[in-house]
Amino acid sequence: MYKTGERRGEERNMKKRVISKEELRGRLLKIFGLDEPILISEIIDVWKEYSRPRVYQLLNEMQDDGSIAKGDPGIYYIPTTTPNGERSVLSRESVIEKRFICHEGDIFGYYSGPTLLNRLGLTTEAPEETELVTSNASAKIRRIKVCDLEIVVRRSKVPINKKNAYALMLLEVFTELQRSLEGDEMEIIKNFVSFRNVKEDDILRNSRYFPLCTLKVILETGLKNIFE
Repeated sequence: MYKTGERRGEERNMKKRVISKEELRGRLLKIFGLDEPILISEIIDVWKEYSRPRVYQLLNEMQDDGSIAKGDPGIYYIPTTTPNGERSVLSRESVIEKRFICHEGDIFGYYSGPTLLNRLGLTTEAPEETELVTSNASAKIRRIKVCDLEIVVRRSKVPINKKNAYALMLLEVFTELQRSLEGDEMEIIKNFVSFRNVKEDDILRNSRYFPLCTLKVILETGLKNIFE
């Protein structure tokens, strides 16, 4: 038998767990905002009062009433609604970046291969597939679908962070090009180096994670030409 005090304490705890869906949604909205990807692990952390099965049950109920939407397996968001009643669709790029590239100021990945060249403006040719390198990967290389887009994810040979991400990206550029820079390419890279504050030492220190031919191409281009 429970003592009177124990029973009252349990009743108070049970009452604390009765939280409206509006309040639960409000917590997510305050932290993440509208149309931003929210990982299931983040939702579980915010809704600590509930077990994992109950969290999934609540999410299913809230999806049914439209207060929360599912953008991808394990990814949710709070949608906006247009004047004609259409619900917003979660940005594919925002999901990719949160899972594999950066989140809340932390950098743990970057676009690679032809994708990187295209995003930097070094080529106008659209890549056949999206490629990236990340510390947030369990396999050396794998193909996965994000919002119905198949992408190539490679595990980085070195932990990626704010200090080395942009140097690694620059090394990735030369690895992909396999030649010296030409014409406007040099200006694009020089602007990148200046804007991202990449130093010569950053390149030399991280070059060991790339093929020897990568550093050879950089030296043929001339470090002084890149960092002047």
